[in-house]
This record gives sequence, structure tokens and C-alpha cells, in this order.
Amino acid sequence: MGHILCLIFLKTLALYLLNNVFICFTQGSYLDFSPFPSGGELLLSVGSNLTLECSYNSSDIITNTMVFTRDGVMLGSDFKQSLIGTNDGLSKTLLVEKTNVNCSDGGTYLCTMDKLSKRINVTIVKVTTKDFRVSEVNKHGSLSCRPEICSPSIAMSSSDVYQFNVTWVFKGLEINSDDTLYKFSEKSDQLLIASPAPDIYGIYTCKGDIQRTDIQQSEALHWKTKAYLRGPPTLRKVDSEKSVCLNDHVTIICEAAGFPPPILEWRKNGSDMETNTTRIYVLSGGLYIQSFTAHDSGEYTCIAKSEEFSDTDRANIHVNLKDASDCVGDWNNLPVIWISVGVGVVLLIIVITIIWKKKCQGEQQTNSNTEHNYASINFKTKKYKKKKGHEPEALYGVVDVTGKRFETDLNVDVSVGR
Repeated sequence: MGHILCLIFLKTLALYLLNNVFICFTQGSYLDFSPFPSGGELLLSVGSNLTLECSYNSSDIITNTMVFTRDGVMLGSDFKQSLIGTNDGLSKTLLVEKTNVNCSDGGTYLCTMDKLSKRINVTIVKVTTKDFRVSEVNKHGSLSCRPEICSPSIAMSSSDVYQFNVTWVFKGLEINSDDTLYKFSEKSDQLLIASPAPDIYGIYTCKGDIQRTDIQQSEALHWKTKAYLRGPPTLRKVDSEKSVCLNDHVTIICEAAGFPPPILEWRKNGSDMETNTTRIYVLSGGLYIQSFTAHDSGEYTCIAKSEEFSDTDRANIHVNLKDASDCVGDWNNLPVIWISVGVGVVLLIIVITIIWKKKCQGEQQTNSNTEHNYASINFKTKKYKKKKGHEPEALYGVVDVTGKRFETDLNVDVSVGR
């Protein structure tokens, strides 16, 4: 019996020592890869930057080398690889970067360390745009914005599994199907120009996203690019004739449409004119003339030119000086001296009003002080008569006579006291 109890005791002690003293915890090795998107696929557009990070952690000192490959081939010198380690030697991170990726950079990237490996599929999307140039021969066309899978990875053999959405924006506003100037293709990747007009020439923004349809909750790639609708220069808003008064500040309106934006030139009476002086200069909406004179009257010609198109558009604007009688009463043409006199008169009236109010307030204050002084004199007079043996203070009153105050005895004749 004693032997049995001894064996039980020894067994219990051994289990205790194994569980509390001699047990050794071993931390396993693991490999992390980032980014790790849904479905293990990373979508990038041509021209963007690629950044991959592989981290290895172990309970043992790391001695082996971490390796990055793409489709089974070591990465070339166009990839920047940075190895980051810790002081204790238990972790290591390899950073792979490439700027301005192209179609050939797609594929399956694999990070390997010891017997562990992680992979990610990188798919490059190429968005191509097609501009349209309006001409006299063909005024109808389309802008194109088509995304394509230019380098699917080994795991993806077809681009049919991708779905994309496209929207068009012009001058900050999204184009919708109600606009009669445009029509959309079935996938909206083409914007059809149904009725070209000068106001629709310019830069169009094509925005969209693309994602896989066979992977639930897959991440989408958002992209944005530009397409150009080019058109000849056209004058869309011009003054036909203008009559002005002497010393007017005049703006001769002449606005042009087209893309690229046309250049405006001005001529006067058929000759080139200087338009960069301090008095005459060109604005975005026309020609500005300060202090119009009789010499400025004449026929002005506004010419719109384009560097890309040989077309030009021009308009003649006759600017004449009004009769002096027609300018009378025109507030904009009053001489500066008359305006200054008017302002001076108003200021003078305001000053006189303020002085008059101050004077009235001073007179009111003076009257108040005078009554206070008369009350003091009355009090002293009553007190003096009381000392002389006159009747009590109650027998005296104050009577106003012609604005002056006298003290009278209500019970005794005034002559008796003399």
C-alpha cells in the first residue's frame, strides 16, 4: 500500500513539474502579405504605382533569404526592393515598389520564405480615350472611353468576367440621357455627339469603375481620364453697334467659343491696334476702353483664331459718340467735380444738423442749472427772514412775475418791514 501511494505521489509531482516548470512554449513562424484584397486580386490602372509588402515572423533567428517572384521569374531591376529587419532578428519585411506601371507588370506575385509562401494576382487595366474633331465635312462623331484588361494574371484567362461603369462629366456637370446634344452607347463608354454646337467644345471627363463579377464583394478600381471635343473658333456673343458718352468706361463685348480656346485679335478701322496700354486692354469677354474720347470712335473688328484650325471668325462693331444732349442726366457721365460737390453738400448738411442738436442740448442744460440756482436763492431768503423775526417759513411763498422770482409775505404788508 505504501508503494502504491509513493507511486501516485511521484506521478503527481512529475505532472506538476511538466506543466509548470519544464514546459516550453514554441512560437510558430508565419508570413503576412499586404495588400490582400478580396479574391486575392489587385486592380491597378496603367500609370499608377505598385507597392507590395511581405513580412515574416519567427521564434527562431532568421537566416534564410526572402524571395519575390512574378509568374515564376525573379523581379527585374525596374522594381525597387527594400529589406527591413529587427534588432532581435526574429522578423523581416521585404518591400517591393514600382512607379508608373504598364501592361507588362500584371501577373501573379509570389513571396517565399523557408517553406511558407503568399501570392497575389495583379491585374493592370488600361483605359483608352478617343478624342473627336469637328469639321465641316463630318459634324457628327463620338468620344470614346474604353477600359481594357491589358494584362490579366495567369489565374485569369479572360476579361469577360469584369464589369465596368462609365459616366461623363462636362464643365462640372454630369451628362444625362435627357440632354438632346448627346447620345450614349450601350455600355456608355462612347459619348455620341448628336448635334455639335460651339458651347459643347472642350474637355470631357470620363469617370468609371471596374470589378470582377465572379467574386462576391470584390474590390473595384476607380479611374478617371479625359477626352477632348475639338471644334473651330466661333464668335457666340458680339455687340453689333454701341453708342457711348464722352469719358465713359466702355466694354465692347466679343466672346468666342471653340477648343482649343481661340485667340482674339482686334482691329480699328481696318488697321491693327495697340491693346496692351493702361487705357485700352483686352478682357476675356471683349475690349475695355477707359475714358472714351472722340478719337476712339470708329469701326472695331473682333477676330477669333485657332492654332489647330485654319478657320477664323470675325465681326465688325461700330462704336460712335453720343450727342452731348443725350448724355445730360446720365449719372454715369456726370463730371467728377459735380459728383464731389454733391457729396460735399450732403456732408455739410450732416455737420450742421449735428451742431444744431448739440446747441439745443446745451440750452436745455443751462435752463436746468438756472432753476437749480433760483431754488437755492429762495431757500437762503427764507432762512434769512426767519432770523429777522418774520413769520414762519410756511407763510412765505414764491410767485413768478415776468420770468423773475420774488419772495412775498402772504400775511404782512411789504411796506411794514421797511
